[in-house]
Amino acid sequence: MTVLIILGSIVVAFLIYLLIQKMNAYTKRVYNYKFFGWKSYLITSFSYALICSGIYFYDKASVTNGDLLNGQILFVLGAAGLLWLFFTIYTIQM
Repeated sequence: MTVLIILGSIVVAFLIYLLIQKMNAYTKRVYNYKFFGWKSYLITSFSYALICSGIYFYDKASVTNGDLLNGQILFVLGAAGLLWLFFTIYTIQM
C-alpha cells in the first residue's frame, strides 16, 4: 500500500507540473508574462509559511497567556509579501 501511495503522489505531482506548464504557455502567449515562476513561487511559499507560523504562535500564546505580538508580526509580514506579489502581478498586466 505504501508503494501505491508513493506512486500516486508522483503521478499527481507530475500532473500538477503539466498543468503549471500549460498555464505558463497560455499566460505567456496571451499576456506575455509567465505567471508561475521561481520568484513568485518562493514569495508565495514564504508568505504562506509566515502566515501559518503567525497563526500557530498567536494561538499558542493566547492559550498560555504569552506574547501575542510575535504571531501578529509574522502574520502581517506574510500578508505583506502576498499583497506585494499580487500588486506586482496586477501592475504587469496593466
